[in-house]
Amino acid sequence: MIILTLLLLALQTTTGPDLSAYPEASPRLLAAAPAVTEIENVTLRGYEVRGRNARAVRASINDGKPADLSGARHDAVTYWNYRWQLSGTNGRCDPARTAVTYTVTVVLPDLATLNQMNRTDREKWNTYFAALVLHETNHVRIAAAGAQGVQQAMRAAPDCAAAQAVGLAENQRVGAASAEYDRLTSHGRNEGAVF
Repeated sequence: MIILTLLLLALQTTTGPDLSAYPEASPRLLAAAPAVTEIENVTLRGYEVRGRNARAVRASINDGKPADLSGARHDAVTYWNYRWQLSGTNGRCDPARTAVTYTVTVVLPDLATLNQMNRTDREKWNTYFAALVLHETNHVRIAAAGAQGVQQAMRAAPDCAAAQAVGLAENQRVGAASAEYDRLTSHGRNEGAVF
């Protein structure tokens, strides 16, 4: 049995983002963003945000917000990682047996001082955060659907070399779909993710 494995990250990078600055989600963040982790293969990470008013919280977000793979910084980001395995029998690779797995990591702001803010600012935060979670959840959905598309396309390839090329092209297509979603929504601002 031949087993070939190729690891890809979003937008065809060969090295992934350094997520060490963003710890696993706190219980507070997990409780605030359950929709993100209800989807299979998702890990939630956070960066702590503090402030007693909207201006201080915004400054804290600006100081800590993560970068996407291009280096642009956003209030939240979603990364995905597709892995595929090409296998076969009798020394021959069979693309119809391709198996694609994936993981998704979402990084969100984790407001530690919500209870120290006045009611108006808390309401603004809650509206913003709900829209931000929805926006990132839609990125997760794009990545999850993309994994299925990668697998289907690779399985339809005539040989394993073509399957790998198709996998790379499909990963690029998923990255383009995610970027187009950000363009259409202005990175969630048009959906209410403004604070």
